[in-house]
Amino acid sequence: KCPVCSKVSVISVCDAAAKSSILSSDEEVTVNLPIIAFRYGPQVFWLHVGESDEGNVALTQNRVANVLGMNTDDGLKILHRGKVLFPDDTKTPEEISKHLLTVTQEELAHHKKPSLVVMGKRVGHWGSQGGHVHR
Repeated sequence: KCPVCSKVSVISVCDAAAKSSILSSDEEVTVNLPIIAFRYGPQVFWLHVGESDEGNVALTQNRVANVLGMNTDDGLKILHRGKVLFPDDTKTPEEISKHLLTVTQEELAHHKKPSLVVMGKRVGHWGSQGGHVHR
């Protein structure tokens, strides 16, 4: 529900840093920021990934987990067209992060809806999307 009116469901979440790229009225979208776009339950998220403490681009999977209140080590899964991209023991966290950003950049460039899907258990909740109950 909307945190302001508590009457309507929130279907999109876009942070301020990602807003300028997402809400561009141009025919051609140029994404200069590391942005991740994904679906979680009925909601769509567009988020700026930001930087790590070392000044590098932060890990995309960590940004997703942080926003959704999940733990990257336990239960977070990121899928693309049915294939699990995270976790993937055959790739480094940096490779996974870069791949997730590339998927989003391609979708934004072609004005496509996000195809990344996030699943997982939120910290302090049981169940998965839609049925969150505090312990």
